[in-house]
Amino acid sequence: MATAGPSTDDGSRRGAQLAASSSTSPTTPPTANTNGASSSTAPPRSTTGLTPTNTVTTKDGLTVRARIEPTLPVDDVVRLLCINLKMKDPPGWFALRDENDELVTNDNLRKKILGKVNLKLVNAPAIEAADLVEKLASRDQKLAYTLNSLRKFVKEEQFAKEFLNRDGLRELIYVINGSHGNILAYALTAMQHLMELDHGWGELDDAFILRVVQILSSEQSLINVCRPATAILKKLVEADPAAAPGPHVGSSKAPPPPPPGSVYCYGFEVVYQQMKKESRLLETVVNRLGSADTTMALYSDIHWEEFFDKLQRLHVHKAVIGLMSSHTIEDLTSCILDFQANVVRMTHRKKTCLVDPEMEPAHAEALNYIWMNSRLKEETDAQGGVLKWRKLGFDTEDIMQEFSEVGVWGLDCFRYFVAKDPDYFSKVVQEQLSRPEERRCPIAKASNEVVDLLSEHWAIFGPGYSTSTTFQPFFLNAGKVHALATHFFLRMWNESGASRGDFPRVVALARSQVKVALRKENVRPWHEVEAEFLECEYRAVRDRQMQELEAEDDVMSKVPVRNLKAKLYKESFEFVRQQRIHCLLQGAWFMNALPMATNVPRDTIRRPTRPWRFIRLDSGLRYLHYVDSAVKFVVRNGLEDLPERIDISLINEIATGSCAPFPNALGGEPNAVGAGASPMQASPLSFALLSAGGGMLAAQVAPDQSRWADWTDGLNMLRRDGGHVASQETEMFVQALTEIGLKVRLLNLSGDMADIPSGIVAGAPPANNAVTWDPHSLFIHGQRTFILSAEVHPWRQPNPELWADILQKVRANGFNTVSIYVNWALHYPTPDTNKGQGDFQTGTYRDVQRFIDEVKKAGLWLIARPGPYINGETTGGGFPGWLGNIAGSLRTDNANYKAGWTPYMTRISQIIAKNQVTNGGPIILVQAENEFSAGSGRSDYMQDIIDLHRANGVTVPITHNDQHAGATGNFSPDLPGTGRVNIYCGDSYPQGSSHWSQPQAVYYSNHEAVAHSNPLCLAEFGGGFLLGWGSVGFGGTGYEKYSGDLTNATYENVFYKDTYAQTTTILNVYMLYGGTNWGQTLEPTVYSSYDYGGGINENRVATTKMNEMRLQGLFLRVARDLLGSNMIANGTTYTSSSLVYTTELRNPDTNGAFYIVRHNDATSEALTTTKVNISTSAGALTIPQTGDLTLDGRESKILVTDFVFGQSNTRVLYSTAEIMTWTTINNQDYIIIYAPSKQTGETVLAFSSQPSVDTTNAIGVNASATGNNVTLNYSLGDPAFTNIRAGGKTVVVVTMQKETALNWHAVDIPGSGTFGNYFSIGTNQSVLVGGPYLVRTASLEQRTTLALTGDLDEATDIEIIAPSLITAVSWNDQKLSLKKTGRSTYTASLSAPRAVQLPSLNPLKWKVSGSLPEISPDFNDSSFIAADQTTTNYTNLLPLAGDHVLYSQQYGFYGGNLIWRGHFNASGQETAFNLTVQGGLVFGYSAFLNGVFLGSSPGSTTASVVNNIWQIANGTLRVGQDNVLTVLQDHMGIVETSTSGGKEPRGIRGYSIIGGNTTFTQWKLQGNQGGAANAPDTVRGYLNEGGLWAERIGAHLPNYPDSTWATGNPLSGVKGAGVNFYRTTFNPNIPEGLDVPVRLSITPSDKSSNFRVQVYLNGWQLGKYINNIGPQTVFVLPAGILRPRSTNTLALSVWSLDASGATIAGLSLISDGTFSTASDIKDYTLPPDYTAQKHLRPAGKAQNPM
Repeated sequence: MATAGPSTDDGSRRGAQLAASSSTSPTTPPTANTNGASSSTAPPRSTTGLTPTNTVTTKDGLTVRARIEPTLPVDDVVRLLCINLKMKDPPGWFALRDENDELVTNDNLRKKILGKVNLKLVNAPAIEAADLVEKLASRDQKLAYTLNSLRKFVKEEQFAKEFLNRDGLRELIYVINGSHGNILAYALTAMQHLMELDHGWGELDDAFILRVVQILSSEQSLINVCRPATAILKKLVEADPAAAPGPHVGSSKAPPPPPPGSVYCYGFEVVYQQMKKESRLLETVVNRLGSADTTMALYSDIHWEEFFDKLQRLHVHKAVIGLMSSHTIEDLTSCILDFQANVVRMTHRKKTCLVDPEMEPAHAEALNYIWMNSRLKEETDAQGGVLKWRKLGFDTEDIMQEFSEVGVWGLDCFRYFVAKDPDYFSKVVQEQLSRPEERRCPIAKASNEVVDLLSEHWAIFGPGYSTSTTFQPFFLNAGKVHALATHFFLRMWNESGASRGDFPRVVALARSQVKVALRKENVRPWHEVEAEFLECEYRAVRDRQMQELEAEDDVMSKVPVRNLKAKLYKESFEFVRQQRIHCLLQGAWFMNALPMATNVPRDTIRRPTRPWRFIRLDSGLRYLHYVDSAVKFVVRNGLEDLPERIDISLINEIATGSCAPFPNALGGEPNAVGAGASPMQASPLSFALLSAGGGMLAAQVAPDQSRWADWTDGLNMLRRDGGHVASQETEMFVQALTEIGLKVRLLNLSGDMADIPSGIVAGAPPANNAVTWDPHSLFIHGQRTFILSAEVHPWRQPNPELWADILQKVRANGFNTVSIYVNWALHYPTPDTNKGQGDFQTGTYRDVQRFIDEVKKAGLWLIARPGPYINGETTGGGFPGWLGNIAGSLRTDNANYKAGWTPYMTRISQIIAKNQVTNGGPIILVQAENEFSAGSGRSDYMQDIIDLHRANGVTVPITHNDQHAGATGNFSPDLPGTGRVNIYCGDSYPQGSSHWSQPQAVYYSNHEAVAHSNPLCLAEFGGGFLLGWGSVGFGGTGYEKYSGDLTNATYENVFYKDTYAQTTTILNVYMLYGGTNWGQTLEPTVYSSYDYGGGINENRVATTKMNEMRLQGLFLRVARDLLGSNMIANGTTYTSSSLVYTTELRNPDTNGAFYIVRHNDATSEALTTTKVNISTSAGALTIPQTGDLTLDGRESKILVTDFVFGQSNTRVLYSTAEIMTWTTINNQDYIIIYAPSKQTGETVLAFSSQPSVDTTNAIGVNASATGNNVTLNYSLGDPAFTNIRAGGKTVVVVTMQKETALNWHAVDIPGSGTFGNYFSIGTNQSVLVGGPYLVRTASLEQRTTLALTGDLDEATDIEIIAPSLITAVSWNDQKLSLKKTGRSTYTASLSAPRAVQLPSLNPLKWKVSGSLPEISPDFNDSSFIAADQTTTNYTNLLPLAGDHVLYSQQYGFYGGNLIWRGHFNASGQETAFNLTVQGGLVFGYSAFLNGVFLGSSPGSTTASVVNNIWQIANGTLRVGQDNVLTVLQDHMGIVETSTSGGKEPRGIRGYSIIGGNTTFTQWKLQGNQGGAANAPDTVRGYLNEGGLWAERIGAHLPNYPDSTWATGNPLSGVKGAGVNFYRTTFNPNIPEGLDVPVRLSITPSDKSSNFRVQVYLNGWQLGKYINNIGPQTVFVLPAGILRPRSTNTLALSVWSLDASGATIAGLSLISDGTFSTASDIKDYTLPPDYTAQKHLRPAGKAQNPM
């Protein structure tokens, strides 16, 4: 679109446009663009045909018909109308309005025109304003008409500006002060509308405010006067200085002074001072019940409670309730709902206001009233503490804490409950105290719980606002409702016989009753509510809950309850089956018997010589092995004592009651089974095993009823046609389990104190014995194993030579597992890549097999997550770009989609199967899909994935990662439905991105609700968090906010230990190493760095987070009791300080326990001391016995009791310091215990005999022995070694400060066999090493030399605890000079790494070439792809205008810069181009016509698609010739499926030429050379480069011949809009043996400069820098890709989107440190240079720099 030009010719052409039809044009009107164009983020749709006809009437009454071009600015339309209508006055004096006097603007012009709205050519707003001010001042008889016009127009910015400039506000106030009735109403309404502006009314004085208050106070004021008056006061209250927009600088609590002229200069205090002058104001308001007055109170920090209380004393609520039931004026509904919403707001404010009796006398008075009416006396408890509020049912004496969740509202409700009937309250309290403590109802706690239930019901949460559209009269009687509900709670407690542990269940009953009693609140009478609460019985509530559940789908699984019951029956049956079979596996003695159907003459039957038979089922469940014996004897485990066997497959029937004991079988044992019975009388405890032909396989008599039921039913269940049970006992047991399970699952009730069995499991494990599980943990090769996993994505480190380095750092720092995504998009650039086998090229980042091999070499297990969808903030979420081209939706059972993913999933599942643990590989778990929900079309797809894995030989457990902390149960094995996996997992990112948060306490309850048969698995737990473009300020990677603060080591200490406290035993940290989104591998919401704040940063440096994880991981691998523990309880009652929160876990088999302690407020940075009450094998104890337990701010500890360790089986009775690890060296057990410095510890060790203690090498340790126990009390500092000798064994307790422990390592010495380097599976031999930054490996050479490898970041003293055979130690193959210490350790000194000076980039010789020759109309684009498709499967986002589909995916380009060239033959009438371009968030593009810059869209963090109209400058067109519109577009990656279902095109969504009838004759497209299918660089891959000319010719590659290029430094940038490409070479000269992680640092230019830089190193595109958005300014240059001791080629593309050009402010090389290393950092030489690719690329010649 072209704006009106200065020449007469241009005006004539525009006049013609006004009167004639227009060409194709968008429906969305444009707005001004900074480049001189017009733009809109709303996508346009094309419209063809004549411009709609409108009627235009002038102010003189002349009416004409006009055709108006809808793309013209309003000013141009008005100007052309004035010209055509020959108006005498200048066009600037006129405006257009519609029939309703709405001003026509650029925003609504198109709508008015296309709607054929009748228009009026009237005075411009400024003219109208001047006229109205003059009329106001005259006070003539037409004042009402004047005010009516004023209230209509004053909202308009132009009108208001002129009105204020002409002192209209003073005239309006004069009218308000001197008028009444309708005149006053009109004047107040005009003022109300004026105050909707954010300027111009900042000088209203107290007299005016008082006048408005007086108007409201007057009972004579009518409603049409009161409404605008109330709105004016409300606006004044909202105009508080604290609410002013913009930053508030300074720490003072006082609001900042408003700037001159600001309207934010009033506030509640200003208004309230005038309100107090009118004493009848509120009384009058009550009668009227306008609602804005209550809104005012919300803005006061001083008087809000006073204001609210006054409204209550005036019985405002009663009046409103009356209106709710009787009002007939429809207009009043809004006012009443407004009032109701404001009460919700104020109630929320009371609920969030802390109870503080020391500071608030009213709070103290309320509490005193409650206490006095309880008629109790304050006492002292056993510990000497005050016993007062706990008598009423609080957990502690801390009143502020007890009311912390319900605040002052909770206190008010409790006081109201007491005041309703003080005698009843006293009676109930006394009654409860007379009961055993366990049976008492905690009345005060119940009151607060009811408050929470009512808050939930009435939505009094969040920011404290209500969205209810119906009346809630019961809410306005909240005190009464609370009292009724509390009475109900107490009654349910009594009727159900509840005890303290049943409190949550009674809460569930109360919640159900609140829901029922308060239903249809707006139409039900109060007496019905009272009856619901007072008369409903316990059984009725329970029955109703069952009926509700039977009538509705299960919340989690969306299936009817009867299906759940059927599932539970199957689970119960399976549980009983497993129990019965377990009995068979144990074996038992039976008496041999005689079948009743025998033909042997009875008188010949004699007592057998071997009357006893012992029978045992083998582990393969195939044979019953047995032995006959004359006497019973102790049978050994196994089958050695059982020589005979019966093939179970031969058993056709188990006949019961069909055998008799032999006569005198037991030889005179009168009390034995069968004694005294007739020889041929069948025993009810007999059974016979019969074959198909009726043959007798065995005949037995069981010793008792229980054994008979176990074996008869067990054998029946074991048969191939199993499922039959013989005993009523078993059937009743199964039924009982089913009914109990149903109650537990649906009602969360124990059900009449039923004894609930545990251990019901769902389904059989997959066919492998290497990885199994129970509800507690995984077993790997039969050993319980805590899975501490690190998420690492192989492709995000493009140099596979560095994978080993990263994995060794993972293993060395406490992790035993890695989890990986496999990225489909990288392996299948086309659907049939490598004939369907995909691209897994050896030696590249796609070499999945190599990564798996490196994982195993490192001694790590592997969790494979191959998708097919992975999300992962990578392009397409792992979907290849071509997938979006298919018809239909993604991630469903769509046949087209299945055909797409099947080849990839087949290939990757084959790789997984080959490498699973059952085949000697490291893979232990395989995840199907990712963060996916069950549903129609989706569950079948999930099942297809599982079936494919199984069909290709995957036998390890299949898992699923569900969102929302595992609350929804999608595909859980414990819930019905298709697509169920073996192990269900959740994910959680509890810290978020803005501030320190509380840990989420939901993992355990979620797990128990939806996946109780599984171990608790968190497949993704936040190791950091995401950052998007522009989300933080410029500098670094941006992720420093996480690694240095929000998710640092302190976060790990608190949040990870909290997951262990909730019984998590599979924990995957996402991300541990994030890596880089190099090339085009990113998706639009993230930028090049994917550092994530992980423990290993993007440049492979192990941060201090890894030291914390090493402490945790080393503990978890030796704390086997933890893996079988149950959660016993949690809360603040374990400790003497209520500030401390404790969780108790206890192993039921060993009684070993773990107490995880932290601050109750986990955000607290306070130092807190306390004592802890624990239960041990020595009884209940309070620890420490000396001193206190100290918690630093944001610290968590795992305290152990009855912790058994070492070959000595020493028991740690308890320890107040944490255990790092233990190991056995030289037949001595070493255990390392630590705590932060300045703290003290107490550890008690229990021995089987009297110990002796040696503290010679234990400075700061005080040891005392009592009996067989040793108590150690110690301060924490340097390592202290305490030697304890007992029972011929030596235990060495090493205590140290945490700061030192963070640099100690337990390094495993590999054993032999397939898994020799896996701790516990292949080796238990470790050495302990203190000091180094990183210890990678340890090995024994010739039995006497300990070879250590590792890294150093500084000079380090090393200390080693190693076997006594060791006489020499080497570090990275260098022999150390050792010193033997008095504590039997070795020490040595390690030198600091040498300093390295990186080269400066500025002095280097840089070459430069222009890189956008495609803008020339003469550029030969014959090799470009013809973009001539006319149909698309992107049916969700169809093209908006134009004949051809210009979606890059449909032409085989899936990332990188795109270049579009549109050809047309110009007629000369063309004036502009209308383009809608889609490239993903923050994408930019530039448009050129015949080489002339039209403009750019610089990118936005909120817009994925933009619409622009680019004007054609005079002289640009080549009339009668071919013209070329060139669009250079950035591509920010393909969206994940959370956006547009994953189907979002990249390219030009709509295009048209404005002016004339010209259309484009053809469109050509170029992306990366060869597209995805034929990219010349098969190592770096198709996503490494884009479509820039320099990329296509290979100028980013090493050895490209640039001798003919101009010399130029990138700091010179680009002179105008366009692209320059810069190249240089350098050698960093990094010595061997050093690891220097290098980055390129870009100094930002002024943010107003719109330019983009792409960074290339030796052909690899490693980062995108966007100057106007950020935040990233440093870019990793991966070692090896950065050749340490040879020539490197560094290249930069610099794209200026501004006509003024752009320059880079600075470039430099920086490092993350210097490390001496065992890692072999060498050149990564596999990627080809230019010479090897020359024949696959177009020839290029130097271009003039732009």
